[in-house]
Amino acid sequence: MAADAVFVIVFVLVFGCAAFLFGILYLVCRLIGGAGRCMIRVLSPPHERLRERPADAGSKGLMCTHRRCRRIEYRSRARFCSQCGAPLTEAFSGEQE
Repeated sequence: MAADAVFVIVFVLVFGCAAFLFGILYLVCRLIGGAGRCMIRVLSPPHERLRERPADAGSKGLMCTHRRCRRIEYRSRARFCSQCGAPLTEAFSGEQE
């Protein structure tokens, strides 16, 4: 009976320590990856950088060319509609029908 208790305690300690070390390793890898992404973003050419702030309310979006969809997309580099997949064109400032 005493050997069973010792076996369980050793088992829990070994796997607990292993889980803790893998957790620390995972955290370190995430930090290194985040720092790498930040460095790549800083060193990338300006035209390839993503905008950090959301589009303002007065900005023009891109409109879907499909007659039934007509979804407005505000993603800066969007080429196709996220709802139906049709190509996008520049949205008009006023409504035209």
